[in-house]
Amino acid sequence: MVVFALAVPLGWVDPPSHEALSNLVRHPIGRMYLFVLCPLPLFHFAHRFR
Repeated sequence: MVVFALAVPLGWVDPPSHEALSNLVRHPIGRMYLFVLCPLPLFHFAHRFR
């Protein structure tokens, strides 16, 4: 998240190519990682909001 939120806009690193990101999503471990990473903040918010 630091890469996309801070490092790319400031020009510290080059943005990843479309090919690299699509390979991440196609790989089973990458899918599991994204499946856990994306809903986690939503569950955290839901439990705090209660």
